[in-house]
Parts: sequence; structure tokens; C-alpha cells
Amino acid sequence: MSKSMVKKPLKLNNEKLNWLDFKRLVELVSADLKNYKLFATNPEKFLTELALDLDPYLAKEAVDIYLKKRKLIDNPYLTQVRKLIQPIYNDIAQRVDIANFTAPQFQKWIQRKKKALAWESKEARKILSHFNAPVMFELSQGCSGQCDFCCLDTRVLTETYRYTEDNKKFWREILKVTKEEVGDAASVGACYFATEPLDDPDYEKFIADFYQIFQTFPQTTTVKGVANIKRIKRLMKQLGVEELQKAKLRFSIVSLEQLKAIYQNYTKEELACVELLMNNKESIYPYSDSGRARSFHKDGKNFATAPSVCLIGFLVNLCGKTISLTTPRKPSKAYPLGMEIISSENFSTSEDYREVIRKMIKTYMPLKINKNHQLRFHSGISMKSKGNTVTFLGEKIKQSLSLSAELQTALKKLQNEVYLVNNIFKEKKYSNFLCKSVLNKLQYLYNLGFLEILERKE
Repeated sequence: MSKSMVKKPLKLNNEKLNWLDFKRLVELVSADLKNYKLFATNPEKFLTELALDLDPYLAKEAVDIYLKKRKLIDNPYLTQVRKLIQPIYNDIAQRVDIANFTAPQFQKWIQRKKKALAWESKEARKILSHFNAPVMFELSQGCSGQCDFCCLDTRVLTETYRYTEDNKKFWREILKVTKEEVGDAASVGACYFATEPLDDPDYEKFIADFYQIFQTFPQTTTVKGVANIKRIKRLMKQLGVEELQKAKLRFSIVSLEQLKAIYQNYTKEELACVELLMNNKESIYPYSDSGRARSFHKDGKNFATAPSVCLIGFLVNLCGKTISLTTPRKPSKAYPLGMEIISSENFSTSEDYREVIRKMIKTYMPLKINKNHQLRFHSGISMKSKGNTVTFLGEKIKQSLSLSAELQTALKKLQNEVYLVNNIFKEKKYSNFLCKSVLNKLQYLYNLGFLEILERKE
């Protein structure tokens, strides 16, 4: 479109600063590349046909910046978006502050895992703030959605955890223990993972208990945006305006037909604080190269090296009564779901659950490493040495350090296998001074996320 067709206004009228219409515009152009091309060709016509009351020039500028097609500059639409979104980020950041963790070493462990992920995946580096949940709960086994793009390759739904008197009591106990052992940081968690939350007929009762314990609702992301309109609207009412404004409800969009149905069944006002995740194949957004989503390679879909999971911590399944310590990993042959399960255990009582959490924190998350720890070098990071210089390599990132021959020997062993630190010292008959020096450097690399502590294998 020529510059003469749309002139930049001197001032944007307040009635043109319409958040609801701008939100709708961004959804439409991100849901389908065809929409973006139509909008880019003739913004005024596109907006008129859809009755979106926006300034064509500034809307086009804002969309291009939003979709990373232009450099960031001051734009009133994006200023308004930031004002609405920043409080959400601030709230999450406050909740996952180290002061809200019962065990500070848990929060430090999460930070190390983020650092390691940043080395593994250049895409993940851009969105590290998205990886925040220290605990998530599953209220079912499997998922009814079976979406083609599912990055977790979920199993078929086989069981749901119902809100019986016994389960209600047990669930509340689990939540209380979680708050005691993890802390208020657990409030950013969710009651779904590789599951569809609304598969459970009693989901709303479970999250009501969550609210009683943490004074906030867990985020709900559902593919059932139009499966039961009345239920969704009851859920909206249950969450309330204040919680909805904290992005506590999201719809996963699987097709353009579903998007159209959502627009037909909800007003713009009802969707004002509901994020629509454009997961349909026509979307301009890439999939994480993991799970079933990989089947779209043949269709020319864009893929990102970042994992899709936002959990760094405990995954708890109530049906199977399992708790797993997990961390995101760059999708690969070794980690096809974009995540690693470090350890997994069963529990039968709330006290069992407490002990497992304590055990995993003690085993895998110490602040200081010592010669009795079993270590491995992070598999997503490689290194090459030349003399006393060692260069660490990730995806489009590197860092060089001057390291002693003794430390290089230790690192080479840790690259090839899991090793007990003391065994390295014994094999090379290091002096006490060298042992202390190497251990200090190993601690430095541990803090960077380059080294991981593993459970000792007898």
C-alpha cells in the first residue's frame, strides 16, 4: 500500500484507541497468514470490512512491531498493550521471587536450569520469563483433545480424578503440603499439564480449593472453548474480573472454524482478558519441534527450538499419585517432548508426598557441590579446548574461560559419563590444594548451569 493511501494522523482520537478491536485484529492476522497479507495490502479496507474501529496507519505499524516485522518504536496501541500486560508479568515475577520459596535452593535450581536452557536453545533465550511454574498438577490420565500439534504427545484420556469426599480431603492436604514445602511460589502453577483441564467434570471445585490455599486461581488453558459455552461462562464468573485480568483463562485454537465459533459465541468484552493461543496450522506462530507437532514438517510449518513446557519443577498426577522432577530441554532425539524427567516417585499419603519433595530438593538442588556428589556435564552444552582456554558452545552462543589442566581433565570425564567427584580426585591423586581449586571451579560452572548433580547409583 502506498504512503499516500494512508496518512499518519497528527493525533489519535481516544475512541480510536480501542483495546478490544486491536486485540481482535492481532488475533486475526496471527491466526492466518492470508489475513495478514490482506491487512498489509490495504489496512483501511480490512478494518472497515471487519468493523474494527482503529487508525489504519498506527494499527499497521503496531501489528508489524508486534509480529517483529519492524523495530520497536513508540506506538499508542502497543503502549496500551504494555500497560495491560506488564501488571501480569509483575505479579508472576513477584510470586516466583526467592522470598516466596520455602527452600531457597529450589529457586536457585530453577535459575540454573534456565541458564542451561538458554545455552541449549536460542529461541528459549528470548522467552526465559515464560518458564516459571515450579509445580503443576494433573487431574486426569491422558487427554481427550488429541490435538495434531500436541508437543507433549499426550495419551488418550483414560481416567479423571473426581471430587469425592476422600479425594477432596486428599487434594486439600496435597495443596497445604505444597504450600508448606514449595512456598507461595507454587501459586503460579496450574491444574493441568499433559491434560485438558475441563476433561475433569469437577475441575472448578478443585481450583476453588486451590484459591482457598493460595488466594489466587491457577491459570486454565483449554481446547474446549466452544465445547460447552455455558460451562466456560460459569468458569469466567467463578474466576471474576480481577483474576481474568491476570490472564487466568486461555483458549487454545485448533482451527479457523473453531476461532470463528468462539467469535460467534463470545462478545469482545467477554474475550477482553482471554488469551487466544493460535495453535491452528495456518497460524504464523511456530510450533515447538516436539511431540506430535513434528508431523507438520511436511506441510512447511515453522518450528522453534524452544520447548513448549513452562514447568521447571514438580509434576504431580493425582490419578496415579506420582510426582516427577522435570525440566525443559531443547527438543531433540534424546528429549522428543522437549522435557527431561530427572526423577519420578509414587506417593500414597500427603506425608509421603512431603517426604518425596524434601528428598528431591536435598538430592538434586544443593547450593554447594562437594567431592561426594555425582556430577555430569550438561548434554546440551559442548566444549573444546586449546591449551589453557576452554570454549563452551551452545546454540549460537559461546564463552571462553581459562581453565587449568586438572579441571579440564575433570570436565572431560564429566562429559563422557556420570562421575563421583571424589573418584576423579583419587584417580589423579590430586593434592588437597588442587582438590580445593578444582572444586571451586566446578562450583562456578555448576552455578552457570553447566553441571548437574545426579542421584548416586550404587
